[in-house]
Amino acid sequence: MKNYIHILIIIIWGMTSFNSYSFTKASFSADKSLDIYSAQLFQKKDSLKLNGSYLKSYWTCSKHILSSPFRWNGKQWLTAGLVLGGTAALYPADQAVKDYTQSNHNKYTDFLFAGAEIFGNPSYTVPFLALNYVYGAIFEDQTSKNVSLLGFQSLAISAGFVYLLKMSTQRHRPKTGDPYNSWDGPAFSLDHTSFPSGHSSSAWSIATIIALEFKGHPFIPAICYSIATLTALSRVYENYHWSSDIFLGSAIGFFTARAVHRFHQGEMNQNLSIIPSIGTNFKGMNLSYTF
Repeated sequence: MKNYIHILIIIIWGMTSFNSYSFTKASFSADKSLDIYSAQLFQKKDSLKLNGSYLKSYWTCSKHILSSPFRWNGKQWLTAGLVLGGTAALYPADQAVKDYTQSNHNKYTDFLFAGAEIFGNPSYTVPFLALNYVYGAIFEDQTSKNVSLLGFQSLAISAGFVYLLKMSTQRHRPKTGDPYNSWDGPAFSLDHTSFPSGHSSSAWSIATIIALEFKGHPFIPAICYSIATLTALSRVYENYHWSSDIFLGSAIGFFTARAVHRFHQGEMNQNLSIIPSIGTNFKGMNLSYTF
């Protein structure tokens, strides 16, 4: 049974590597030595503002994410397949994982998981994001404001996906004492809301936004993903969720955050970058295609 626990940790951590890399396939210029002036036609946004456009983006970003499967390439379909396959692979082990974790509590694991729940609890994360935005506004720290605005949006959109699945499936929580294969959905009810884990989704959605905004920092991304993993595992340890619940919930939070971040960075469906270049004796284009 320890192997199941180790595999669960590795799978959740491994999600941070999906869709994390891009490679430049081709890049050329009419004359690099005379590249006096260049400007990208598809300009990425360096900052966000709390205004009507931002509020409207909740709808436009959600719509873009929901319709994204129609634009996926082979790698993205593979990633989706791995997430669903990982959830399905963990499902038969849910009861065994629960029995093992509940019979192996000790003071060290109690201490490790104590308080981890707050990192996925909106009662704490929403005020944190709000205060972080106020800090950014007062001290003119755009990164802090970006984290809060992107974090709010990622949290809201992922929560919508999670609760749609919760009501559709109506899976019984392990705390009820019912077996792992107890499902009553679909129903417009919040009586049984085990699948997927909302705390895991919330923790991963915020952690991923922070990690992406500080991706050049040597420690912050690793700390964020470690806290999110700990939060997800604590839900199984505290007997609120099955292992497959936290895996899918974590995946929803992680990939929703990445999609929100790409959307606001102008990266969605903009693999082709066209950069006009104007030199002393020429006019040309720099073309770059990323896949």
